[in-house]
Amino acid sequence: MPLLSIKNLTVDFPLPEGTVHVLDGVSLELGEKERLALIGETGSGKTVLGHAILRLLPPGTQVRGEVWYDGCNLLSLPSTRMREFRGKEIAMVLQNPAAALNPVLTGGYQVREAIARRWRPTGRPVRR
Repeated sequence: MPLLSIKNLTVDFPLPEGTVHVLDGVSLELGEKERLALIGETGSGKTVLGHAILRLLPPGTQVRGEVWYDGCNLLSLPSTRMREFRGKEIAMVLQNPAAALNPVLTGGYQVREAIARRWRPTGRPVRR
């Protein structure tokens, strides 16, 4: 059984001018020991696919199909349960890390801060 299974995933953005069809019938499977890198032209839907898997798309976005992770249908989980998967089980690294990281702080500090905020609810500051 695959760890991640995406079946016929379709994502549409409704706009006042009409619907924009971004993903159309994406299907893939990823095993437990496998890694996946998506490559493609700008605007080809790589980021939208990642956001659809993580359920981070804007409200009103129409998502159809199936996204299964470790036996759970991610598209049917409540938001509170979905948060348990983000970052800990499933993560996405964007192609432009300069847009996501602060260039005046070390990468290590930023990673430690993200981990501390996610897994240490005490709110204690992270050492540099």
